[in-house]
Amino acid sequence: RRNGTGLMIRYGSGSIEGFLSYETMDFGANKTISSQMFGEVTLTTGRAFQWGKYDGIVGLAFPKLAIDGATPPFDTLFYQEKINNPVFSFYFTKKAGLAGSAITLGGVS
Repeated sequence: RRNGTGLMIRYGSGSIEGFLSYETMDFGANKTISSQMFGEVTLTTGRAFQWGKYDGIVGLAFPKLAIDGATPPFDTLFYQEKINNPVFSFYFTKKAGLAGSAITLGGVS
């Protein structure tokens, strides 16, 4: 569902433009959140974005850094009691393309 508010973020390596929308997000393992605000990207500039395909942006940062008062999805997971602890962790394989990289929401593994 489109919010209609425009979005523009400048990074040191490029920028994005688009608009804010709401969506249901499914993180698997019974971790589905509703009415999550995110940015739909319609234009990217800069080298950081030239190799990938981007439909949108969702942050995991602190709420004070979020655009237009959006609650980050990780915080929404906690507020909607989909995770017990406000903790997340990443594991990256040592070689690109190798299976096994993961994000753990609500704890560490």
